[in-house]
Amino acid sequence: MSAIPSDRQIRRNFRQDVRVSGWRGKRRSGQGPLVFTGAQRELFDYLMGLAAESERQRDRAIERLRTRKDVLARAARARRVFRQVQGLGKLPPRTPLRARTSPAFVREGYRVEHVILESRPRYFVTGNLYLPSSVQPPYPAVLVVQGHAPAGKANYHPRAAVLARKGLAAFLVDPAGQGERDEYVDIRTGRRTVARACRMHAVAGDPVYLTGGNFGGYRLWDGMRCVDYLQGRPDVLASRIGVAGCSGGGWESLWLGAIDTRIKAINSNVYLTTWRRRMESRGGDAEPDPEQDPFGVLAAGLDAADLLVACIPRAVSLGATTMDIFPADGALKCYRQAKELFRIAGVGERIAIAVSDAGHAFTPHMHRLRLRWMLHWLAGQADPDDSLPDGIQVEPAGRTHCTHTGIVLTSIGGLTTAEHNAGRARRLALARQHRRDRLSLAARARATRSQLRKLLRYEPVAGPLRVRKARPRGAGGLSVSRLKISTDGGLWLTGHLWQGAGGGRRPAVIALAEKPKSYDPLANPLCRRLARSGAVVLDLDGRGMGPMEEVWLDFVPLIEGDLTYDAFLLGRTVLGMRVADVIRAVDLLAGMDAIDPGRIGLCGSGYGALLALLAACLDDRVGRVVEVAPLTSYSSLAWHRDYAWPANVVLPGMLESLDLEDVRASLAPRPLAVVGPLDHLKRPLTPRAARAEFALPRQAYRAAGAARRLRIAPGRRRGVPEAALKALLGP
Repeated sequence: MSAIPSDRQIRRNFRQDVRVSGWRGKRRSGQGPLVFTGAQRELFDYLMGLAAESERQRDRAIERLRTRKDVLARAARARRVFRQVQGLGKLPPRTPLRARTSPAFVREGYRVEHVILESRPRYFVTGNLYLPSSVQPPYPAVLVVQGHAPAGKANYHPRAAVLARKGLAAFLVDPAGQGERDEYVDIRTGRRTVARACRMHAVAGDPVYLTGGNFGGYRLWDGMRCVDYLQGRPDVLASRIGVAGCSGGGWESLWLGAIDTRIKAINSNVYLTTWRRRMESRGGDAEPDPEQDPFGVLAAGLDAADLLVACIPRAVSLGATTMDIFPADGALKCYRQAKELFRIAGVGERIAIAVSDAGHAFTPHMHRLRLRWMLHWLAGQADPDDSLPDGIQVEPAGRTHCTHTGIVLTSIGGLTTAEHNAGRARRLALARQHRRDRLSLAARARATRSQLRKLLRYEPVAGPLRVRKARPRGAGGLSVSRLKISTDGGLWLTGHLWQGAGGGRRPAVIALAEKPKSYDPLANPLCRRLARSGAVVLDLDGRGMGPMEEVWLDFVPLIEGDLTYDAFLLGRTVLGMRVADVIRAVDLLAGMDAIDPGRIGLCGSGYGALLALLAACLDDRVGRVVEVAPLTSYSSLAWHRDYAWPANVVLPGMLESLDLEDVRASLAPRPLAVVGPLDHLKRPLTPRAARAEFALPRQAYRAAGAARRLRIAPGRRRGVPEAALKALLGP
């Protein structure tokens, strides 16, 4: 088995990785929204069709709610599902907060305290608590959560100060990855290694999908522990706590209000829209944000309006703008649906919305609604004063800092989100090892296939196999035909079929790789070489794969990322869909007279290697596999702070039951060649590392009496070596 690192090794990895800066990659070219074209547009339209059908089914379910009991039951179910999809189905233990407070500064109408608490062991939350000086304690309190500002709470000082001047305590905290809680800094220099908050969330958040959770679960648990802290203060009214936020803070305030019934008043701005409209408009705001894309929430029959429903019978106010990246028509639909359910529940006055003519911004109209809302529902003021006081200036960032360096990691240390997730990944690896030791080789293989089907959400493509074939073209004595192959949802896969001269039944190979827009199928050296060796070769593009156009922002492929996250909302994975496409291509080859159905192989490169491996595990008709430059393990992405594999490789929940070593072991005794395996940073493994990482597959092949059928060729490789070709073409 591959070596499972100790907690100390993981900590050492993280302290080293933070200096690697492996995120620096290609840059986004041009401005404006992303544009989906060609096969990527077809996949996008397919996902949008699934979202539209989900929305129609949900709307019909909402129309059947007739009584207060019906509505409250829907609210309770929504709260339960929302916790589950954010990884909080089972809440973490409420460990000691170990809160540290100290005086910060005093201004007209309020004073400020610095607060540092631990929402999880050594997971520090930094915040400023604004306490009114115009009224006597205990005060109602508002947890003020922030948008995506790298500087964190320093940018939001005036919003908390206004609440304090009005007589409400305001607790303004840094989210994970922002402000003093920047998790991607060089410990020696304090220099940021990942720019902008959204990308920090993606960097930390994508591996959390692998362990069955969501980055949002960390942020929401922070919020719940902040409520614990407020309720434990004698100068705060424990039964009168609200939450308010804008943009990313609008996400957090609404989700926190939905899952935590202790919060009595919620204010969320420029976040809410239907998830179908969010998917449609995502190209205008293409930066990744895993917390806003919880896996399977649409598949559970919920939509964004259910966040409002989950708050019933508590009070919710919303802010939207007419030119937002979160479309206002979606916000208004959510509001109208929820308003009717609030009315049925007998609390129609507890929901309101403010719509402003603006872009993605917190407008004065929204600010006044927030004040009215909190003063009415928390302070009990029948006719609150919603005027905005003058003279509140943004404080210098250093004045709001709770730590002496302005960064938790360089001041007091502690653990990052990724380190907590790495610890979970380690515990899952130990549990997998324990389960594996109790099973026979055959039972392991059956369990791996069963689990992988569930994880990929794999279903065989229904309906007849249809093929459209263009007239063959000559290529150096070979015949190359362009194909279109039907798959599910009315989509067509593209590919090129290579054939040489000669008769009889021949081996067949499906070649898989991500291809750039400029890809020339006739120039593929691997396909040419295989075809000249006597094989029938299908150079296949899975759905949305090709040839592909991409826009990059640092390491992030934005178009593939958008498609990946859209599928996650639907409870699907683009990875799983493409694996189904590979198996559809196997259907085609297995039915061709010129092909020996017992000699079908898969050869994948990079991302294509992952498709080849997973498809072979699910389909016994695949007799042999070659992986070129593949990802070695999913665990490595969680065990290091820095990694270079994008979101399209992520399979949510994978590490709860499997890793790629289990999948490779399940192929025994079929021939498998792994050429130039890559680590988390896409660096070739050394021979020593390869021996450790591929120990489990080697063990399985030895137990099956097929040790020679497994070939591992570590190190830098160009092309496919002869041994791997023999694995594809052998008898």
